[in-house]
Amino acid sequence: MGSFHPELYVALTRNWRTAPDQAERLQNFLGLSSVLETQNYSLNAKYYLQLEGLPLLVNSRAKRGTVLSASQRLEVEQFRSISQEYAEAVIRSYDRQTKRNQ
Repeated sequence: MGSFHPELYVALTRNWRTAPDQAERLQNFLGLSSVLETQNYSLNAKYYLQLEGLPLLVNSRAKRGTVLSASQRLEVEQFRSISQEYAEAVIRSYDRQTKRNQ
């Protein structure tokens, strides 16, 4: 799961005590995300990280000869887009909460 949106896991572990309601919403997103993350794992994780700029080949020893279809790549791209939007919103929300608590 750390191959996908690690910044959200960081935000969750740093803020769950001070912002439990936000942490619960974030956990709900991460729980649903974990279902998507297991589809075609590890190929989808490598493709996601490739989209993040890491120089990885999208192949797997466990799934030799298997490739992600155009549809599966699109799903990863859309998942990444939603994850980024969610991360930006969550981090802004935690920042506002932190400022209020100071």
